[in-house]
This record gives sequence, structure tokens and C-alpha cells, in this order.
Amino acid sequence: MSRTELFLIVGILSATAVLGAIRMAPAPAARDQGESLSWSQEEQAAAERLKRVSSQDPQVLLERLEGDPSLKRGILFFSLGLILLVAAAVMVLLRLGSRFLARAPLYKSLGVPPDPAWGLREILRVTAALFLLTEAALLGQWWIRHSLAPPWLDPHVLSLANTLLIDLAAVAAALALLGSARSRIFHWPEAGPWACLRFGMAGYLAFLPLFVFLALTAAWTAELLGRSPTPQAVFTIYLSESRTSVLAWLVALVTVAGPAAEEIFFRGLVYGWLRSRLSIGRALLLTAVLFGALHADPVAFLPITGLGLLFGWLYEKTGSLMAPLAVHILHNAGMLYFASLVKALAAKG
Repeated sequence: MSRTELFLIVGILSATAVLGAIRMAPAPAARDQGESLSWSQEEQAAAERLKRVSSQDPQVLLERLEGDPSLKRGILFFSLGLILLVAAAVMVLLRLGSRFLARAPLYKSLGVPPDPAWGLREILRVTAALFLLTEAALLGQWWIRHSLAPPWLDPHVLSLANTLLIDLAAVAAALALLGSARSRIFHWPEAGPWACLRFGMAGYLAFLPLFVFLALTAAWTAELLGRSPTPQAVFTIYLSESRTSVLAWLVALVTVAGPAAEEIFFRGLVYGWLRSRLSIGRALLLTAVLFGALHADPVAFLPITGLGLLFGWLYEKTGSLMAPLAVHILHNAGMLYFASLVKALAAKG
């Protein structure tokens, strides 16, 4: 890799971090309008809710759940799902252990990612297009808020609008700028969709213990440094929002639009190009670091980077975006369901 290409990759990393800050934070124009709670206060309130739920006495919590059968069923369903997930993860790890002892391949590749028909120029064009579209949207939001002042355009709506805009812009820019080369990103998996999905689930189950370790390590490090972990922006909104329309928008954003945009950009575009220039290990690591930087959260950087490594590895082993996309959607949906339980429990506290 030449020095010029290295500088350009560092530039993409910096641009991704800035885009992540815009994508995951509330709109700046909405922070000084005299709302009942500022964004920092909402983050603090969300963190307090999480702390209150985690510190509740189990006996007191059970007594409160007796008065809410639907919430009780939800917690039982989540607990059962968690038990089944752990059991499945143990089975996968035992199977991998037996293969390791037998000196057999741990995983058989289902395909190979296609050689990219695009280069650094196309990636930079997509990144530049995202910058321009984001700035235009922020200016448009500022004008609408100050000129028309619609009552429904509050910080939550603005934050979700910014996130959705960048997600859709990433997909649109990739489709438009890649031209005929886009078929190399959206190609059908060679082994078939079901084999691809089964491979993705097996990889996710094997990764779960590492993800839990990385999350606990990040939380312990944050506590050691005196920094209280705060939920990501979308979860802060979810914990404090009550409007059905906004919550439905947020769910669609977290479980569909966000994963699709991130997989197309990071695994399809960036990793596809990096693996043609670097070793597979370096390309996976650099793409995962870019993925962690996008979320602009120092506390969650380690587990999110770990997820980025998993998604990239799934793409490398299956040769299709189907596996990482399905696992990404499943993971986000599970986190969102957990957040819904936390929200309901906090309301009982």
C-alpha cells in the first residue's frame, strides 16, 4: 500500500467518525430551543433508568410484575430466549472444539467475496456525497424549524431524520456511483440463502461469549475511568419517547435501514476494496475499526468493533452480504427488544 493510499484511508476513517457523530446525535439546531429536557439531560435520565432497573431488588420486582401480566410474559419470553441462545452457543462451541481436537477445519467457506469493480475513487465519491447530502439536510432542517416551526419537528424527529437520511443516502450513492459494478455487491450467494443464513447464525452463536466479554470489559473500563456508560442516541430516544409513530420509525431505522446501509457501505464497498489491497486480516480489522468509529461512542467502541469483525468474517466466509445483514438485523432487533423491557421495568420503578 502506498503512502497516498494510507493517508486516504485515514481520511475515510476521520470522515466516517464525523458522519457517525452527525448520524447518531440529535440535530444541533434542535438543542437550544428551550425544550423541557436538553439532550445531555435525556442521556442522563436514560442512564439513570438503566441503573435503577439493574439495582432493583428481585423480590420487589417480582411483586411489581404480578400486577402486569403482559410485562411478566415478556420477561419470561426474553429469559427463555436467552437460555436457548446460551444453550445453542454452548453446542456450537462444543462442536467447534471437537473439530479443533480432530484437526478438522472449523468452518468451511461457502463462497468468496467478488473482486471489486470499484476503487478508492468510488468510495471517496460515496463519502463525499454523504457529506454534501448531510449538510444540505441540516440546512434544510434549520430553515424548516426556524421559518415554518412545525410543532412535530422536535429533537427526536430531527435526530431520526438525520440518521435515516444518511442511511438512505449511503445506499442511493452506492447504487448510483457504482453503476454496473453494484451487481458484485448484491450477487446471490453461491451456496444458497438458507445455507448462508445457517452459517451466519452459527458464527453469531460462537461469537456471543466474546461479545459479552468485550461489552463487560468496555463497561469496566468506563467505570475505572469514571465515565458512566450512556445508551446510544437511538436508544436514549427509545427510552424517553412515547409517540407510536416515532417509535415505529425508530424500530424500522434500527432493524432495517441502518443494518442495510452499514453492510452495503462497510462490508460491500470498503472491505471489498481493502481485501484487494491488504491481507484479509488487516482488511477485516481496519473495516471493523471504521465500523466502530461510525457509532461515535467511546464506551461501546470495543464491542461494536468486535461485531464489525464478525460481520466482515461472515462476508468473507460466505461471499455474500446476506449472512452479515441477517445477523446484524437479528442482533439489533434483540437489543431493541431488551430496551423495550428495560423501558417497561423503569416505568414500574
